[in-house]
Amino acid sequence: MNVIVCFFDILTMIISAYWALVNIKKLKISTRYIIYFTFFVICIVPLFMDYIIGKPMYELLPNRYHGFVISYDDSTTRILYDIFLVVSQYIILKCFWRQRYRLVLNSRPKQNSKGVNNNNGYDFRELNRTMQRICVFVALIAPVIAIVGGYTIVLFVFGWRDEHLFDYVTASSLYSFMEKFSYLGATTSLLLMFSDYREKRTYRGLFYRIVSVPLLVMNICIESKRSIVFFCFIMVVVILLYGKSKDIKIGRIIGIASILATIVIVLSVMVKTQSRGYSGIMTIYSTLRIDIFRDDTIKMAIYGMLNPKEIKILDYPFQSYLMQIRYFFFMDIIAGKGFIPLQGLGFNKYLSSALIGADLSMGYSFMTTSMFDEAIANFGVLGFLTAPILCAIVSRNADKYSGFEKTLMVGCVVLGMMYSPNYILFYIEVTVVINLILKYLRMHYRGV
Repeated sequence: MNVIVCFFDILTMIISAYWALVNIKKLKISTRYIIYFTFFVICIVPLFMDYIIGKPMYELLPNRYHGFVISYDDSTTRILYDIFLVVSQYIILKCFWRQRYRLVLNSRPKQNSKGVNNNNGYDFRELNRTMQRICVFVALIAPVIAIVGGYTIVLFVFGWRDEHLFDYVTASSLYSFMEKFSYLGATTSLLLMFSDYREKRTYRGLFYRIVSVPLLVMNICIESKRSIVFFCFIMVVVILLYGKSKDIKIGRIIGIASILATIVIVLSVMVKTQSRGYSGIMTIYSTLRIDIFRDDTIKMAIYGMLNPKEIKILDYPFQSYLMQIRYFFFMDIIAGKGFIPLQGLGFNKYLSSALIGADLSMGYSFMTTSMFDEAIANFGVLGFLTAPILCAIVSRNADKYSGFEKTLMVGCVVLGMMYSPNYILFYIEVTVVINLILKYLRMHYRGV
């Protein structure tokens, strides 16, 4: 690395560390802070790791990571990545705090400073019966599909995809539905497990907490990836912050998050060494960097923007978004039946093909992408702004809702940081539907 790159890196690390320390006590104030710290872990921590541990050595891995080899240490790319980090942090933390024009669709009872409804003493962070039923229903979708399809064998076996135990399941058309609903099912199971309950003197809360355990296990095992475990750990922190009536100390939250992060790393190392046969500290370290963080794909998208002749991800702006129309609700069913032939290509296919320099028709889709690299690949420098702005806007709106709805909405953003939009579209769509249902019920029944 040259001196200029080191200067930008160190300056970015100083600014990022300062913002993180200043805002860590504000986690309970707004959802934008949990979104910010998720962004910090996924995109900024790798910058610190480059200087503390060392940069990943992609050349030690199979040849399919050639795009990372040529893009990761490019000077201009690294400087632009630093600028992206600073700009994104500023937007997420500082922008869109106030909404000038507000359309009120329902008459929400006023709450005092502690979040308690002044009319009937109901805390919106507690699960009422409607929310409980929604949680159970959503958590059951993926397991029921598995049972109906005859795939009960995957419901209690975690890691079966890494072990290639039941490949015929993933080949099934039903599995795509099971997989898409598994993240929703895991979120609602965690809500049942950790949220407070309105009925303080009954065994309803205990019953739902007991039921939530097998529901959570089944949804995690259906997806059977380490990423869903990482996602669940983030959701646990979100629920503890925004889904509990009693305040939890930030120090305890940090401790819980640290323990959960350690579990994810240990689990990932076990998969790398036992299931995939990797050996050597730097090899395992490099693969962990690819799996857990998103700095490499973002840098590759930036490099492709600067050098389209060397790495060409997309042919024109908005291309990957247009190709994802097939993934909207029911559109994939229509396309699958052949009524309307719709091509559906996730951004991971575009980036995977560009990563190894292969033709798109070869169907490579091994690389996990995120909302950030996809925005940059589609819009260039403007992509530095679009994804962070979306994060800030969602957090601003999420703060208006109960802990139940906040958790679902934060989940949309967290999954967007981890995956391409086509992969999580069901989660987003079902979240919107649930929020509309609750708005309707509150408008007509005033929170009952």
